[in-house]
Amino acid sequence: MATITTTTSLSFDAAASLTVGVDKHFEGRIAFTSANDDVWPSFTVTKPQSKVYGPFGIAMTVVITVVNGSLDYTINGGMGGFGYDTDGNPTSLVSGDEIYPLDSTVAPVACEYYAPTITHGVVYNGALSANTYRYNHDASIEYFDGLWWCGWNLNTNRVENVAGQFNVIATSSDFSTWTAPVMAFSDAAYASNPVTFTPGVSAQFQPNLKAISGRLLATWWDGSNAYCSIKTSAAGKWRNVTLPTNYVRGGQTYVSTYPTQNPIQLASGRLLAPAVLATAGSTAPDQAGHFGGSTVYPYRLACALISDDSGETWRIGGVAESPDRAWGLWEPAFVVQPDGVIRMYVRNQRETDTALNLMFSGTSTDEGESFSALVPTGNHVPIARPGIIGGDDRYGVKTMLHNDFDGADTVAINLQRRRGLALHAGCGALDFVPGIGFSLYNDRPGVAATYAQGIEKDGSLYIAYTLLEDAINSTGIMTAKVTPAPPAGAVSPRPLQLEYTRPVADGRKLTFGGSLQKFTSKTTTAAWTGTQATFYALFDQLINRPSTAIWDNRNGTTSGFILQIGSTTSNDDRELTLRWLNATVLTDIPLGLSLPIYRAKVAIQIVIDGSTPSITTRMIVDGVLTSNTVAGSAISNLQGSTTPSLMCSGASSGLTSFSGDVYRVRVWNSLLTQANFLSVYASDAAIWTELGLTVPAGTQTAPAGALINLDGRNAPLTSGDAGWLVNWTDINTRGSSIGLTTFGGRDAIQVGGKASLSIAPASKNWRNGIYSLQYAVKSGRANSVGVITIGMPEHYIEIIKTSASASQLRIIRPSSVDPAQTIDISSASGQALQDDQWYGLTVRFAPGTVTIEHDRMAPVVLPFAGRPAVFLGRAHNVYTLTAANSTDIVYFGADQISFSAGGLPSSRVDNAAQSGSWTPALTFGGAAVGMTHATGFPVGFWHRVGDLIFWSLDINLTAKGSSTGSATITGWPFRVMTANGLINTQGGVALAANNFAAGVGASAVTGTLATSTMTLRYMLAGTSTVMDDTLFTATSRLRMSGVYLTADPVRPPY
Repeated sequence: MATITTTTSLSFDAAASLTVGVDKHFEGRIAFTSANDDVWPSFTVTKPQSKVYGPFGIAMTVVITVVNGSLDYTINGGMGGFGYDTDGNPTSLVSGDEIYPLDSTVAPVACEYYAPTITHGVVYNGALSANTYRYNHDASIEYFDGLWWCGWNLNTNRVENVAGQFNVIATSSDFSTWTAPVMAFSDAAYASNPVTFTPGVSAQFQPNLKAISGRLLATWWDGSNAYCSIKTSAAGKWRNVTLPTNYVRGGQTYVSTYPTQNPIQLASGRLLAPAVLATAGSTAPDQAGHFGGSTVYPYRLACALISDDSGETWRIGGVAESPDRAWGLWEPAFVVQPDGVIRMYVRNQRETDTALNLMFSGTSTDEGESFSALVPTGNHVPIARPGIIGGDDRYGVKTMLHNDFDGADTVAINLQRRRGLALHAGCGALDFVPGIGFSLYNDRPGVAATYAQGIEKDGSLYIAYTLLEDAINSTGIMTAKVTPAPPAGAVSPRPLQLEYTRPVADGRKLTFGGSLQKFTSKTTTAAWTGTQATFYALFDQLINRPSTAIWDNRNGTTSGFILQIGSTTSNDDRELTLRWLNATVLTDIPLGLSLPIYRAKVAIQIVIDGSTPSITTRMIVDGVLTSNTVAGSAISNLQGSTTPSLMCSGASSGLTSFSGDVYRVRVWNSLLTQANFLSVYASDAAIWTELGLTVPAGTQTAPAGALINLDGRNAPLTSGDAGWLVNWTDINTRGSSIGLTTFGGRDAIQVGGKASLSIAPASKNWRNGIYSLQYAVKSGRANSVGVITIGMPEHYIEIIKTSASASQLRIIRPSSVDPAQTIDISSASGQALQDDQWYGLTVRFAPGTVTIEHDRMAPVVLPFAGRPAVFLGRAHNVYTLTAANSTDIVYFGADQISFSAGGLPSSRVDNAAQSGSWTPALTFGGAAVGMTHATGFPVGFWHRVGDLIFWSLDINLTAKGSSTGSATITGWPFRVMTANGLINTQGGVALAANNFAAGVGASAVTGTLATSTMTLRYMLAGTSTVMDDTLFTATSRLRMSGVYLTADPVRPPY
């Protein structure tokens, strides 16, 4: 919304003009309002600068002309002629008058593949052993007075919400190098009225930053009271003001106020700070068994704290609740929709709810004074705080920062669900769609990232988030700069489906991704001596997870052993453990040495002597050698009988896999000494000089060659390397893939396996949106592939092509949708829907329905109660699908995806010219038994203008086969119109007819078309005669061209 700032009174006796500062998004119609609600006369508003933005963030020049109540305008020489209704001041433009957009039909705009530059940084990393604070969480980012500001809560203790946790601020001039964190609000050096902090008692939370004119605000909580801290310059001190508490509703007194997100500022200047109001005392009905069975703050309301004086004073405004989730509501966030309605998004932390019910939403139409009841959004997200960039920008593209989770509801909350931290683009009106991932290590399945916040500045997103690096507890505050910010219409790869399923090589090491990632040697241990083994590894562990396997050669029931880091569920259990299998029983032997809790480069040697029996463990960290020997039971079955798994457990095991960088693993079927260990370590230190390893003093004796030797330098940089696969399972592999390529002569987006992409509508009229695209399904697929998915996870429709059918598409409404439905659709013409061929597809949304249009079939109209989003590929049930990344591929025209925010008459596209190839099929008597063609034949080309089809074909036989009867050609690209008078007046004529029976080549070969078949004819004694098999030879070649009319609908890409 732009406010007219002129105070000059203007009379409009006739058409006049005025330049105004329009600098917001609009989509067609412009309305002017003023306090006296009169009618504007005729005038012209001209914006000569290219700073006006259309529906997709495209800079434009706009000329608006109002004549007697109707409006026309032009944009870049383009759209115009849209109707207009208005009221306003009839005689003058005065200060406070506003110009703002209304919904309308607009021309479609191309959607682009979104591949931003993402620059990663670190504010503070508690995983580094040199750092003091281990717990770091709840970050917030702002830019104020020439500096970047980052606030978060931290503690020397790794556990959340314990005494000693306090809020800090760090600053940066370049978003790269940050100052050390300081206790900004409770230290007299930084606050004029510091809030008391008692280290053994206090726990502070969530400094939520907001920059407004001339001041920086931070709302936060200290376990007892809530505050708004105010800074008026970078050099000045913070001043703390108290936020209100003690709200009474429904017989409950809400004694605590917990600010949870960055405030937003409305156009009126009002500030809304998201918060939770909480009671003390009894347990809420929905509380037991959730989130660790916490008894903190049993009854909760989401609310808006309101300030109308720039943060000096605050009051409790509207509240929102979910009656059956009295405890589950947590960490709301606000966004202003294009219609001016304020929408609240709220995290639901009731773990027994499905993923579709883990975020709720309500609305306010009175600037936060009241809110509607909360209802599930249907977004498939984990239990985590959603952050929103641009929440107070009514017309701009907003970005929700949240995890894009699409896995099973039973997955542990902090480990697997909080993966795939992604940009969700939209307008805020329940239209956020998950897009590209931005967090560090988001291609590793065992690394979680969460709680992102950020702002947009100069076309880029600046984000801070928590990286769960060394343990299940939060440890690091990381940054990401994303350039450019996602525009409307962004076609974005989704992160979780692009994780690596195997380790990744970089020429020096192998990076293991944790979780259940597997890797196996093809060297069997079945023939080894079962009483002895030595294991050596050099690695840098990134993620500290309980019970991480680093070796497993069990045969399943009788022999083999596991080596683990930790054997309990404790995050601090880092003790190396041997687990050997005997008669189906695993016996655990703790080895007495523990790895560092925080990141370090470590070498270990584990020597298992089953005869003595004893197990000796040696470890080198920072040049210091430590060792320990434990007595064990007699062991004679270490050999196992399968190929062993390295840095992970066996295929059927659920033990956590290693997460970090592995430089070397060596295994011997013999007993090595300390001198052997030092020799191997010294050799590796000389190879991987970048690690800066210090070799302890001591005798070094080189051992015999290892039977298994994994060397990070030898690993190929791509998957499928034949030499590598002789000894190891494949690496560098993903379960899915997305990339730019060419296919069928076009620039294309290739989508393989289970991958999908979202299309960000970011239009306030998105509920009437139109999506158009071109696609081609690759032949040779092993499974069904998804062309598109319509709707969000709570209610969606899939369009797929099955592995069994090359001629049909299948529309699936899953059983969770009412009504469930499966529709197989075929081409309306005689030509099947072929693989490796481009087709056009359009999806049109309208209230209560969705229309699916294909350029080879009649439109399909289905009831649809979901949200009008479109994804490329199968988007919502990927973990239940079977897909092969190398063969199950769909291509989408990279320049042929478009979005429009309203209906367009079909006449806009039906007459558009288009071209393509087709495959003519010659038959005799309707069959072609034994018929063969020369390589590359038969081929055909078509060009369509409106309903007129120009075509050509070339058939080159190498055997005509055994079929007999009339010669006909089918496979036409569009159904032939069969109205009276057309059948014998459309068809084609031969350009060349070679190697036919005597007389055919000297006569004109023609064809007459009817519906889907052309009958071949030639002139015999002055009569047009139907051709049959007897006139063809084994080497006949026929080249023809012609024209016909079609009644098939067509929806080419805009």
